[in-house]
Amino acid sequence: MTFAFAGFVAIWPFLFALCICLKLLFWWGFIASQLWPLAKIPGPRWASYTRFWLMKTLASGRSAEMFVEVNKTYGSLARIGPNHLITSDPELTRRILASGSRYKRAPGFDSLRIDPHVANVASERDSEKHNRLRLQLSRGYASKDIKDTELVIDKLLYHWLRRIDHVSRSQPGESRAFDIGRRIRFLTVDLITRLCLGEAFGCIEDDCDQYGFLEAVQIGSAVSQQFWVIHEISRLLFYLTKIPFMRRRIVPSPNDSEGLGKVIGVIHRAVDKRFQSEKKPAQGMLDSFLEKGLSREQADTELVISL
Repeated sequence: MTFAFAGFVAIWPFLFALCICLKLLFWWGFIASQLWPLAKIPGPRWASYTRFWLMKTLASGRSAEMFVEVNKTYGSLARIGPNHLITSDPELTRRILASGSRYKRAPGFDSLRIDPHVANVASERDSEKHNRLRLQLSRGYASKDIKDTELVIDKLLYHWLRRIDHVSRSQPGESRAFDIGRRIRFLTVDLITRLCLGEAFGCIEDDCDQYGFLEAVQIGSAVSQQFWVIHEISRLLFYLTKIPFMRRRIVPSPNDSEGLGKVIGVIHRAVDKRFQSEKKPAQGMLDSFLEKGLSREQADTELVISL
């Protein structure tokens, strides 16, 4: 008991300071929620004080349904964080996303960077740079520079259907479970990688998640959602990854044996192959990107975003 009491006496200044800080944060949030320009926009009560409501919603796995309910309850424009709004108004959405819009991208977009130091078309916040990047990528995304797009899709779709027939067929006297949703994702990955790189990953043929890519994307999406809300983490990672020791442990590497790093390695080798070969007419998305002047680092990042 004496030791416990002595330990409490030793840490009580820290606990006192922590309580004061929490109280100050609460009152700061309360005052800001009342004086902020968004104060008159309705929304869930605690969402106006703290970002924890939004974080909890995103982590629930039901955020899409919950956001729909928020708009039904509070109107087409609702407040879901101290500085976050959500709208169900299609006209307002078009105005925000229109070419030449005066709306600026928020710091949360930095969470969409694969490498904290390399912006991509999804994360670029500078309007002029973003428009220039979109122009460079437009022909590739529109399939205008991709050779025999429909033929590629037809062949892969036919191969996919044959593999489904082979993998899912039950033997007499047995019933075999078959996850069609998972196989559709395999088809999607193989289609995109074939159109992007000129060669499919082989998810359909091997009936598996090659390189653990889909799992890595699923985990990464959940993490980036939280980084979107607590955008200060993205800024912290930007500075941490300037340190070589930290960079090796934070940023996916082409030398990784699985996950996103492994996929980046595949893309990296495809990019190197294009640079080492003689210049040829654009036949895939990668070729289109390089033809329009993207650097190796940009091409790596944009192809990962495409996937």
